[in-house]
Amino acid sequence: MSSEPVNVAIPILPSSDTAAAVAFWQGLGFEIGHVFGAENEGGGYGIVRDGEVEFHFLDMADSHVAQNTSCYIRVSDVDAWFDRLAPKVKAPARVSEEPLDREWGMREFYIWDRDGVLFKFGQVLD
Repeated sequence: MSSEPVNVAIPILPSSDTAAAVAFWQGLGFEIGHVFGAENEGGGYGIVRDGEVEFHFLDMADSHVAQNTSCYIRVSDVDAWFDRLAPKVKAPARVSEEPLDREWGMREFYIWDRDGVLFKFGQVLD
């Protein structure tokens, strides 16, 4: 029997440079799963993970796609994620203000990566 989680969605996100995207998340404390170079069929592909949070990146030259892509990561302690990630985010990437309680019942903060992909980290408000 496999110990793999079930009912998990893993986004495949656009990146102008998959190796750079992986390095960005590695700099935030994520582990590298795999990185395949652009010489592979289909171009560059990279995987990073932190516990059960996993992102996949695929080389894509069209910056418009990245700038119109987002990913929502629901976590149990959004303030801890912010405290751990936010100080490490460097330009051209950026991070929003500290987590805020939103009218839709979530406490959230945001990270935009170097390509403009939006990562929304959120926790359900009790």
